Amino acid sequence: MALTARSSLRPFSFVARFGFFLLAACALAAIGLLLFSDHADIAGLGRGGTVCISPDLQVAGTGLEDMPLLQHALKLGHTSPNARISMCAAAPTMAQRALSALAQLPVSLLYLAVFFLFARTVRAAEADGPFTPRVAGLLRAAGWTLLVGGYLAHAVQDTAGGALENTFAVRGDVFFHTTGDIVLGGVVTFPLWTLLAGLGLLTIARILKVGARMHDELAATI
Repeated sequence: MALTARSSLRPFSFVARFGFFLLAACALAAIGLLLFSDHADIAGLGRGGTVCISPDLQVAGTGLEDMPLLQHALKLGHTSPNARISMCAAAPTMAQRALSALAQLPVSLLYLAVFFLFARTVRAAEADGPFTPRVAGLLRAAGWTLLVGGYLAHAVQDTAGGALENTFAVRGDVFFHTTGDIVLGGVVTFPLWTLLAGLGLLTIARILKVGARMHDELAATI
């Protein structure tokens, strides 16, 4: 069975390994640029570039809906309750760079970790077959990573994004958020598709665990 699994999973195993090593090489190249280049800027990190954020703004009731730009962009009798603006710092502070990185990188790092677990899962299935406790354990780890890590990553990004917006805003202005609003916005985040993917992997891991136990019982009776 192991030989059959190895032959059937070999193409996917190659793609998974190649993809992971390619992502790892890109990450190392990005770190090298940040360390040795004076003009590199990745997610706000580095010594060059600007830090920007484009929040969704509820303009209804704030007076901003009367801006000439919105009035000329819409037909007569139509209104726009939302608007998207860009705020940038040409010479960002260290705090703004750190918040910019926290507002962009956590989810990317999460997906890199899950991809690494997928590559290990395929390698384990190729070596020992799919119905083994090791494969089930790796899938379970990937599922919990998506469930817990997905929520935390999105919460950190949303909280950091709100805090970064405050560094551009004047206290009391429409762009300014209280600390409670920022924290609440991060806590109530709900990354639906990430959570559903995590639940799906946990379900598959449970099925494979039961299959591995049945496979061992069947092998013991033969």
